Amino acid sequence: MTRCALALGITFALAVAGCAETSPPDPTPAEDGGAYNKIDPVVNPLAERGPAPTEGSWREGSLGGQPALLFGSAEGPVLSLVCDGRRGLAVQRHGVRPTANIAMLEISMAGSVSRLALNPLGTETPVLRAEIPASDDLLAQLATADGPIVFRAGEAPPVTVMAEPAVGAFIRGCAQPAAASG
Repeated sequence: MTRCALALGITFALAVAGCAETSPPDPTPAEDGGAYNKIDPVVNPLAERGPAPTEGSWREGSLGGQPALLFGSAEGPVLSLVCDGRRGLAVQRHGVRPTANIAMLEISMAGSVSRLALNPLGTETPVLRAEIPASDDLLAQLATADGPIVFRAGEAPPVTVMAEPAVGAFIRGCAQPAAASG
């Protein structure tokens, strides 16, 4: 019976303690202006900037008898945009050998990512080619891009180019009948 009395006594003490009056919180603001409760957002400056642009510049040219815009250095292009003759565009990644791991070209801009099938061209220098048909919204997105555009082909180093008016003008020109027919 003593155990029962002890348990009853503890239960009664806890019940009475739960009913005890407590003082309400102090409504006056803290002297630090609430700074103790503020956390600065974590910012990754590299993520905001995006990948560093690839060294090189754009120049006009011709590939396979079609108008082309080539990006690279004096050593040669690493990327080219080529009118496909059907008002669409071919994106070519130069100097990348086809492997089992490279089946898609990933194009990233303004937070969106598009993936296109890659096909090797039978050329002396390795070239992988992706086609963007005239009906694809990606053409308009590339033509009006206002930030960096990143082209990735598997494990090969990405090519990052800054959007330029000349790129948009070239892409719009591919959609014109004169450029499309060569």
